[in-house]
Amino acid sequence: MTKQSNQVIFDKVLVTGGYGTVGSYVREVFKNSTVMLTGHKTMDITKLKIVKDTVEKFKPNVILHLAAITNVDLCEKNEELAMRVNYEGTANIAEVCKIFDIPLLYISTSSVFDGKKSKYNLETDHTYPSNIYAKTKLLGEKEITNKLKNFLIIRAGWMIGGGKKDKKFISYIIDKIKSGETVYAVNDKFGTITYAKDLLNFAKEKLIKSEFGLFHYGSKGICSRYDIACLVRDMLNKSTKIIPVSSEKFNNIFSAPRPKYEVIGSSRISFQKNWNAVIKDYVNNEII
Repeated sequence: MTKQSNQVIFDKVLVTGGYGTVGSYVREVFKNSTVMLTGHKTMDITKLKIVKDTVEKFKPNVILHLAAITNVDLCEKNEELAMRVNYEGTANIAEVCKIFDIPLLYISTSSVFDGKKSKYNLETDHTYPSNIYAKTKLLGEKEITNKLKNFLIIRAGWMIGGGKKDKKFISYIIDKIKSGETVYAVNDKFGTITYAKDLLNFAKEKLIKSEFGLFHYGSKGICSRYDIACLVRDMLNKSTKIIPVSSEKFNNIFSAPRPKYEVIGSSRISFQKNWNAVIKDYVNNEII
């Protein structure tokens, strides 16, 4: 790790969950660094000794902790697994960062709030997770804040990214629209869009300036899944029928409780782009 004009340059970057949505942008964003991507097969974060040995051997200047069980419904059905990976795994990463005095980036979630307010503008707003996934991510936050000084925790909204490898909502909607199938999209739950690539660029900027702490990060405005589907349909110039429905329609598929509002702002930074502009950037540059 070297310093240039009051900025830290990270020579070696260790990434957990390196093959996920955010991880897919690390080599591009940290292009001047030696990057070590790890997954659960190459570094099991639930085993402290494995994490310690890996870090001791690679000697990273920063750890980007992106690994997590993010499937909300899987977490609800298997709390033990969610606790082991999202909480205990994060505790292990934090412990090793403490031992070797390494700065840490941790991606958390807007769902640490219960969604009873229409927007959470303050990083200090009261947290009250409404599902197991959010509970385990919040426990991870607490492990980090209790153990470390040089940490960057970023609470993200509805994450988009991953390009053509992405298997989440936008890719699903695009496939449906292209095939001409009628799309049923929820219009009674609302969120903030966070583009994984933008988030990682923001994180890098904060890390090199040693501006640590807890941040919310996303885009301006508020949208539902229905709003997103309509925007994508218009971008594709299709006439596919999109029908707004209640989230109850999908209770048999998505059984975990979800907040009505996963809408965040920030008391520390200003969000730069509108949600629809962010989605247009992503779809035009990475999918179409």
